[in-house]
Amino acid sequence: MRRSDQSAAKQPIIAVTGSSGAGLSTIRHAFKSIFERLNIKPANKWGQIRYS
Repeated sequence: MRRSDQSAAKQPIIAVTGSSGAGLSTIRHAFKSIFERLNIKPANKWGQIRYS
């Protein structure tokens, strides 16, 4: 396994997107619960996507 592949396996990126009212808060709470159970401290990035 290449070094970059090993890093990706240890630090995966999970992206959750959706429209307002699409249940994003429910998904966020589910991930939070899973991460707490597994003693994982995620880095969260909230924001809007800007389209040109």
